[in-house]
Amino acid sequence: GVIPSGDHGLGTLLLDPNALVFEGLTEPGGNPQIWSETVDRAQKEKLVEDLASDSFQAREKATTDLWMVGEAALAPLREASKSDDPEKSLRATELLGKIELRITPETPESILNLIKRYQDAPTNQKVNFLNELKRKRAYFQVLKLYSMEERADVKAGLASAIRGVAISGARESIVTGDLKIAIELLKMSAREPTDLMALACLYRSMGRLD
Repeated sequence: GVIPSGDHGLGTLLLDPNALVFEGLTEPGGNPQIWSETVDRAQKEKLVEDLASDSFQAREKATTDLWMVGEAALAPLREASKSDDPEKSLRATELLGKIELRITPETPESILNLIKRYQDAPTNQKVNFLNELKRKRAYFQVLKLYSMEERADVKAGLASAIRGVAISGARESIVTGDLKIAIELLKMSAREPTDLMALACLYRSMGRLD
C-alpha cells in the first residue's frame, strides 16, 4: 500500500519522494477487462464482420461484444470505420468514440451528457464543459478530450482546465492501489513539469528509475 507521512496532500507527496513511503509497489497489472483477454484476433475480426450482418440481432450482439472487448478491439475497429459498408462504418465509429473515452454501460448519464456537450460546443465554450467534467472527477475523459483536439489554438484555450487534473487523478488512483491508472494519467499530461516530476517520483518509488 501507500503510506504518506505527515499531513501533506498526496499531490505534494507525489512530488516529494522524501515525504512518502511506498511499500511493496510492483508493476501495474494487466487489462482489468479479463473477458477481453479470452478473445483472440480471429474472434475480434469475426465480431467486426458481424457489424454488417444481415441479422439485426447479430449486429447488436457484435456491437455489445466489441464494447466489452474494449481497447483490445481498437485496431480492427479503426479499419472497420473506413469500410464502404455504411452500417459497419457507423457502428465501428460509434464504438471507437466510446472505447477511446472509456465510456462503459456504467458511465453516469451526467458524464455522457457533458462529453456530448463538449463535443458539440463552440470553441469558446469547451473549457466550461472540461471544468464540469473535472469537478465530477472524470480525469481520464478530460485529458483524453484535450489530447484529441488537433488545433493548437484550441488546446491553448483549454490549457487552464487540464492543469492539475493528472495529479489529482493519480493521487486518487494511488490511494486505491491502481498504479496502472496513476501512471497512465501522468503520462497523458507529462508535458506539464509538475506531472513529469510526479511521474518520475512514482517510477523511482517502484524501482523503475535510477
